[in-house]
Amino acid sequence: YEGGKFEEGDSEYYTKRGDRVRSKSEQIIADRLFDAGIPYRYEYPFIYDSPEGKKQIFTDFTILNKRTRTVYRWEHFGRMDDPKYRKTFFWKQSVYSRNKCIPGVGIIFTFEDNDNPLDTRYVDKLIENATRGLLYGLGDPYSFYYNEEEWAEEWEDDEGEYVGVGIMISGNYSTQICTITRVFEGGP
Repeated sequence: YEGGKFEEGDSEYYTKRGDRVRSKSEQIIADRLFDAGIPYRYEYPFIYDSPEGKKQIFTDFTILNKRTRTVYRWEHFGRMDDPKYRKTFFWKQSVYSRNKCIPGVGIIFTFEDNDNPLDTRYVDKLIENATRGLLYGLGDPYSFYYNEEEWAEEWEDDEGEYVGVGIMISGNYSTQICTITRVFEGGP
């Protein structure tokens, strides 16, 4: 695919993956997606219907859930204090909505201006929730996502006394085979 064009003199920001992006905030978002193992395309064309026929805009990040073939989009609007830029946001939002790309369902919008920079904790939370949603989309009742705190809590329960044979068993949903994955010390 061919993404948006850069003009000579445009700022140069590069992601961990090597993509050139338009802003430091887009670099942060791209690097967070990369670190989370979420594949994305930068400025992938979004083809939409208009009264004049088919047109395209470039979505900042397009994410494909390979298993469900569901596409998610992420647009970051980083200059919301600029009236002309803000007008572009409202136009883009209406294009997405008219073409069945609804905020919170098929697209994420993030914003910032000079007084309100991008909150990286919010970005991390969006990515965590997207990861949960991607796993949910697998349709596998045995796939779970745990953030760091939840993972630590899950293993806290391994301390103390048990009733049983002293093993942990995991099942493979697709093969329907159970495997002993851990033997607890002090078991029978």
